[in-house]
Amino acid sequence: NIVLKLGEDRQMTANSMILSYNSPVFVHLFLVLEQSVLEMDDFQADAANCFIESLYCGEIEIQKSQFRDINKMALVFKVDWLAARCLAYFKCLVDAVKPDTDYNSLVYIFEEARFMMKKMKKDSFLKPVIEKISSLENRAQIFVEPYMTKNYRSLDISCLDLMIGFARDNVPCLIRAMKNAIEKEGLVFDENSRYILQNINLVNCLEEDEALYESFFDFMLEKVEYTQNDDTKMVAKLNRESTKQHFANYKLKQSSSVADISPQPCSSSNPGPTTTVVEKEKISNLFTKTNMDNFEGWTVNQFIDYCLAQSSVVRSMYMFIEGLDKFCDENYETFHKVDFGRVERVMADRGWSRICLDFVENADFFSSLDELKNIDIYGDSTTSVKRVGKPSKVDVKTFFFTGGTFKFHLRHPSTQSCSLNGKCGFMLRVTPMTEANPDLFNIELCTEPGEYTDDLHIHTDLACARKMHVVLCDPVDNMYWTGCITWGGKPYVATDPDDMDPMDFPIFGKHIRWGDVAFDNQE
Repeated sequence: NIVLKLGEDRQMTANSMILSYNSPVFVHLFLVLEQSVLEMDDFQADAANCFIESLYCGEIEIQKSQFRDINKMALVFKVDWLAARCLAYFKCLVDAVKPDTDYNSLVYIFEEARFMMKKMKKDSFLKPVIEKISSLENRAQIFVEPYMTKNYRSLDISCLDLMIGFARDNVPCLIRAMKNAIEKEGLVFDENSRYILQNINLVNCLEEDEALYESFFDFMLEKVEYTQNDDTKMVAKLNRESTKQHFANYKLKQSSSVADISPQPCSSSNPGPTTTVVEKEKISNLFTKTNMDNFEGWTVNQFIDYCLAQSSVVRSMYMFIEGLDKFCDENYETFHKVDFGRVERVMADRGWSRICLDFVENADFFSSLDELKNIDIYGDSTTSVKRVGKPSKVDVKTFFFTGGTFKFHLRHPSTQSCSLNGKCGFMLRVTPMTEANPDLFNIELCTEPGEYTDDLHIHTDLACARKMHVVLCDPVDNMYWTGCITWGGKPYVATDPDDMDPMDFPIFGKHIRWGDVAFDNQE
């Protein structure tokens, strides 16, 4: 009594009661709305036919060519037993991957898992794929390098993060892939290139393959001549800093005849994680100095489109929301004018992770964010979105002028095995400023095992600076001071009377400013 219109101008009939027995969605369509025709031409006709037949017999033989559409239908129509069967089938494909598995098979499981994460918001497919590819010792050669070379133009930020994670300390494979892709497609220096260069350890490439490093930077400096001047400066600065660090490492090795500076595993009597010494990664939201006057005359939705399509500075949904709030405050805009469909597309198109709702609910924003709470940008425990709070307080004078290390305990959801329960986490090091030189101030992720004590250790393959967003919290009302860390540049001691609000109380005779936030005798 039901007509199903399939793709390729095909149709079939089915019994509404049998379909409804398997699916609450069909119950609503056929028994509540009393539909007699259902359009299913979004799916392959053969896959739709296979899906309907499975609802009659309770069995299915899944083919790789039909898997995506059958899996989508199982999820869209909420056929739980079939969705579980699809996941089990997919995990069998993943388990079958070996070091000698061909490239196309790896691409298939990777792209199916990415599709399920991006389009269906299901991370249960991606997690086993990440674990499997990460376990392959030859992953850089058989997957990372060829995949990046072939798909470089279309890779989003979340995919680049995965490639960087897969490569780990094999930075030369990322450099080769980037260079090959740009040469092959005739690309100029683009946002993907900026992101990769800012988030990999270039010193590793210089030490592993000096000839590749030199040829790459010669190549890139030639490319950036045809782009923005800022790109030229960035590439030159990265080259200079990497070379400087390389020679510093060389001198350290030459002068250290006794000390062993190689990574050390945990004590055999109390086995725990093995960690790797890596270069300090930059926490992506720190110290960006943006003059909102540059956007004078823009509408709020033009600003959103800029962040969506162009800005290499904005690297996460947290940064975007803080910048959006700052824009609305300084340009007298309100969130009532925001096209919230655009906001959701920012996250989808840039491949950004979901954020913690707590960030919005407890943020000291200038603008009203009531509508922002209702759009689909938030994660929960199933999507590994986590606030890691620092329970102890620190007075402002100590924080800015003494500094120190601050411990955060967190067992990352992707931790495979660790016998030191309750001791996983990370430390942030605050380098203090001076009144004469506020630019000394810095916040870094501590990554060297020797920096950690017995009560805390870091898994450097999981605790990544580029996946962190740092905010300060007022202990009185538990509200976040958002925007100052991200968009306020470095904190400084105000000496200009225009920077001194008469309502602010100076700390030990000094007015501390950080972006729009004035610090008085606070913790």
